[in-house]
Amino acid sequence: MIAEVWGEEDTKPNLAFPIGEPGAFRTSFYDSLHGASLAISDYTSSVGSMRLENMVNNHDQKGDPDKAGKLIVELVSSGNLPKRLPLGSDAVRIIRDELKSRLAEVEKTESYSITTDY
Repeated sequence: MIAEVWGEEDTKPNLAFPIGEPGAFRTSFYDSLHGASLAISDYTSSVGSMRLENMVNNHDQKGDPDKAGKLIVELVSSGNLPKRLPLGSDAVRIIRDELKSRLAEVEKTESYSITTDY
């Protein structure tokens, strides 16, 4: 990620490159999505449900955009910005599950992956 590299290479004080990782927030964003007019059957099992979800906004997303904005302002003002900022319980859950999966994969392949060293 470019923001991660910039954040590590930057030598100027008071310059941060946090990565916001938001979950679903209750906004009007989804109101403008109408989905694709053509459904491709090859994608039904992988992303078909997302196509349908994007066609309707029930305004029941867990994320509160006002609370997210206040949190971001608080963190910026405090000077205590994390490198990555998941926003919302769904974002935390998704990121945690992905990291657990990646760690399990590394542990599974470690015994032969490390054999490629000099």
